[in-house]
Amino acid sequence: MLIGCQVFVGDMLYGKMLEHQPAKMQAAEGFWEKQSQSPAPYYWFIVPDQQNQRNRFALGTPYLGSIWLTHSLKGRVEGLKNTPRDRQPTMWIVFYSFRLMVVLGTLMFGEHARMDLVRLAIPRRVYTQSHIEYVVEVILDVWRRRDAIPGYEVTHQAPFLRHFSARLKPRSTRP
Repeated sequence: MLIGCQVFVGDMLYGKMLEHQPAKMQAAEGFWEKQSQSPAPYYWFIVPDQQNQRNRFALGTPYLGSIWLTHSLKGRVEGLKNTPRDRQPTMWIVFYSFRLMVVLGTLMFGEHARMDLVRLAIPRRVYTQSHIEYVVEVILDVWRRRDAIPGYEVTHQAPFLRHFSARLKPRSTRP
């Protein structure tokens, strides 16, 4: 439950930071162009060239940037060229500091994060009270039926960021 709240609050804070500190968030996502391609990738690794305002190399997951950052399959992400050069943060520092924060946040829960596959994602700037009420109704319904829902068991997990590559199998009984 706390991890779901953390994701929800983090998503809301991301929206506020994008509103009040857009250059920081543009650097954190690794985009230079005024508007990214659509759909936008999510960059895991980049070699930024601050002087030429481009990435010399970028490794990312197609579509994930649009889905994760804009909550839309065709969303575009604004880049650092929207900010005057003299006000731009150094991209590599912000980009990798953000990635380190995510990794440390995931590791912080360690073995105690048995439910880290359950993520509560409510799109920022788009949700209404009825959306929240629906999510609460579904959570309460699952809670009421928890004894009848066998769930899933993790059969394989990566040592880091396991929720991206875990393999699951249905459980026959509850633990």
